[in-house]
Amino acid sequence: MSPSDTFIALDAMGGDHAPEPMVRGALDAVRLDGRAVLIFGRREVIEPLLKGVDYPADRLRLVHCPDLVPMSAKPSVAMRQSESSMARCFRAVKDGDAVAGVSAGNSGATMALALRYLGRIKGVTRPAICLTMPGQGGPRLLLDAGANTVCTPDMFAQFALMANCYAKAIFGFDSPRIAILSNGEEEGKGTELTQGAFEKIQALSLNFVGYCEGRDLFTDSVDVIVTDGFTGNIALKTLEGTARFIVSQLKVEIEGSLLAMAGAMLAKGAFEGLKETLDPSQYGGAPLLGLSGPAVIAHGSSDALAIRSAIRVAERCARQDLTVQIESALSELTA
Repeated sequence: MSPSDTFIALDAMGGDHAPEPMVRGALDAVRLDGRAVLIFGRREVIEPLLKGVDYPADRLRLVHCPDLVPMSAKPSVAMRQSESSMARCFRAVKDGDAVAGVSAGNSGATMALALRYLGRIKGVTRPAICLTMPGQGGPRLLLDAGANTVCTPDMFAQFALMANCYAKAIFGFDSPRIAILSNGEEEGKGTELTQGAFEKIQALSLNFVGYCEGRDLFTDSVDVIVTDGFTGNIALKTLEGTARFIVSQLKVEIEGSLLAMAGAMLAKGAFEGLKETLDPSQYGGAPLLGLSGPAVIAHGSSDALAIRSAIRVAERCARQDLTVQIESALSELTA
């Protein structure tokens, strides 16, 4: 394929620290991974970041966009900014100028604009954010991680089918173990929503293992965790806060003792390995599953590595024809 057949569209103006990490991540994706990237953003701030850098001009192109979507913007406001870097990014996917889109901007605005330009796959009520987390024995997928605060049992069933396709296509799972996040593992636990979802998912041809609890998120007992966006986002933020607290307290304890500092030096390799395992930048962004074109939401505080990883995820989704696989899987719900 030529680069024009495989371009990933990148919103370079979305993110807490844009556009520097976005541009550096794009450059790394092009120079180190051989990918092709269309950068959407303000020429006057992006061109200086590219000046003096050696990169293949046929694989990295800048598209000037006069407008941008602020991180604080409401989705309704973003929808009116048709010339923003975020809007142009996903419009490029719709128009066939790119095979997938990536943004680290406001997640609500990203979802609204991606949905506007790409539309939903037939049979999808609402797209879901599918987050990748580290876990024993391999990655864990959590969805919905914040797109839909109010869900139905039918939406849970859709989430399960879509995540099953994603886990197989992107991570190579043969038969992903799928569970519903609940307050207990017993079948009678949960709410009216989770109980209804249990019945729906149990009837599908999936490797459904029932309920899982919050303590199971990292254990080697489940691969995909299905929940509503409200619960999923709280779980995500709780995990992020807990990880930061543990790291900060460990640093305090080590720095407070010469013996601990000596031990830390001896265990430096182990600490580096743990850091790499827990680093969300390694996993890239979270795809919006359920759209008729690949769209990836990266974290607002993404660094260059996270952007490079998000571009990798977007390219894999496009290469694996993930939307086609999901559309085929969802036909089970109407069969």
